[in-house]
Amino acid sequence: MKYDVIGFAREELNKYLDIIGIKAEISLCLFEELGISDEKIKDSVYDDAIEIKVENRKGYGAGSNDRSVLIGVYRLLHEWGIRWVRPGKDGTYIPKN
Repeated sequence: MKYDVIGFAREELNKYLDIIGIKAEISLCLFEELGISDEKIKDSVYDDAIEIKVENRKGYGAGSNDRSVLIGVYRLLHEWGIRWVRPGKDGTYIPKN
């Protein structure tokens, strides 16, 4: 059974956007779906690369593989001030603004 990593990434993004009260239109996909070149990546199964383009709460997060898309979501949320300091519900810092 294959786990839907991009689906999980979407759930995580939506969960935290709801928590911080941001409405955004952000697509999540693989590089190949957007025609982004990954020629510098030796092996997309093992090597991670991300590209995040979000402006005015619209854009995309793309990765060289499913795992990279999830990494990109956490990077975007980190840029918006969310921090994970320890495991568990109380280990997440959510900015007030």
